[in-house]
Amino acid sequence: MPYSSSRNSSYYHNRSSSPTAPQRPRRGQHSELHSRSHSPSIPRSSSPPSDKSTSSKHRRSSTESDLDDDEHSPKRHKGNTDALISKGRIYGRYGEMWRTIRSIVEEGVTRTEDDDESHYTASQNAAYRAFKRLLLVFPTLADEIESFGMKTVIDKLDTGRRRARSEDINSVKSDIGEWRQWNPPFPKTDRSLSGFKHPMCGHLLCPIDEDWNNEES
Repeated sequence: MPYSSSRNSSYYHNRSSSPTAPQRPRRGQHSELHSRSHSPSIPRSSSPPSDKSTSSKHRRSSTESDLDDDEHSPKRHKGNTDALISKGRIYGRYGEMWRTIRSIVEEGVTRTEDDDESHYTASQNAAYRAFKRLLLVFPTLADEIESFGMKTVIDKLDTGRRRARSEDINSVKSDIGEWRQWNPPFPKTDRSLSGFKHPMCGHLLCPIDEDWNNEES
């Protein structure tokens, strides 16, 4: 499927605001409720922000309000969210492992590709690029937010990514001894002889701006 972050970003700007309190539909009203839009409304100014810090705080405050309102908004359906967790695992491994999902989505839904990056901070631009990678992994993100709500989608994506990160770190710890010939042999159980205390492993862990062979540094 061709990717267009502009299409996905515009998707959010044209939706109406969600109601602030959930209501159980009466019999016969299901078709009426399904025809309404329950997605969060993301306010956006017509021109790029002139002040970086003020703009960032304003956009963050607006989106946080939408996330809070989202908890009380009725959704079209309550489908299985396991697929969202799976997408989070994939995104963590191929897109972005550490930056918070919330900051990525907040930055993405308030911008379009036409916005000038020079009007934003380096951190904001990095978050927006991470959002575009998220859309590559998850092109139906807008539809899922409309169905489940933004807060639910963010929470499930983050859950999947945290699980993938934990599994990968544990895998490295348990299998690193098999990845190469260590001299001396890499201890599998004695942590007191691993890490920086192991000469070969310590050399690999040493920061690039430090000299491992310089005992004084």
